[in-house]
Amino acid sequence: VDQIRNWIFDLVEKEKNTDPNFMAWQNGKLVFNNTPIEGVIKTLSEYYGIKIQNKLSADNQITFNSSFDNQSLEEIFKIMELTLYVRVEKTNNNYIILPENKK
Repeated sequence: VDQIRNWIFDLVEKEKNTDPNFMAWQNGKLVFNNTPIEGVIKTLSEYYGIKIQNKLSADNQITFNSSFDNQSLEEIFKIMELTLYVRVEKTNNNYIILPENKK
């Protein structure tokens, strides 16, 4: 019986979760540490229950570095616009991330 139990535990070996936003739903903290824009979009979409479209070019490999503690989605988007040189547009309940307009 012990051998079988050990064998099962070996099969179901626990992995440490390294996602800094794993507990965000509980503690309200979001952390982005050199996170690719697609990862940021995925995290924000899941956390806020919204749809975000990425309209940046496929070769735009920007990353995001910031942390937020119970901040609104609008505040996060404003920081993204200022630091990543993108713009975020809202259409109905969806958001679109676009390249910043050149002046």
